[in-house]
Amino acid sequence: MNISVKHYTSAMPDAPQLNNSWGELTGLLDAVLVNGFGLKTLGSLTRTGSIATATVSTGHGYAIDQVIAISGATQSEYNGEFRVTAATSTTFSFAVTGSPATPATGTITAKVAPLNWEIAYTGTNKRAYRSTLIGPHRDELQLLLDDRSAAQFGSEGQKRS
Repeated sequence: MNISVKHYTSAMPDAPQLNNSWGELTGLLDAVLVNGFGLKTLGSLTRTGSIATATVSTGHGYAIDQVIAISGATQSEYNGEFRVTAATSTTFSFAVTGSPATPATGTITAKVAPLNWEIAYTGTNKRAYRSTLIGPHRDELQLLLDDRSAAQFGSEGQKRS
């Protein structure tokens, strides 16, 4: 299995931020671990040899070696997760396999790729996350989050005092 190293920093464009409010952490982890973030619609996606180049009109902020997720291309070879190999303010490039038609067609989007986790349980400001890459023992390793305020704990919070 080829697992690309993915990373997240709060300095990434459109990255979710924590602003010291109860319940924010579940939104941040949903974006980073499960959904990805910073969705951009591509103006064009072309290929020269094995290198695809995407253009966005408003900029993207992707960095070289960052893993992005592309979806919506009619040509399936363009869809998936890719490592950025080159970037300017309005374009970024990545390697593709095969010889898909160029330019690509469809309503094509790009975003920062999520970190391959899923939500195993959800409640109000509560989550249990588990990795989708661990295999048959994934239920043994979970990230449990209770992002409620002390007031939301109510009598349960008083028991913990």
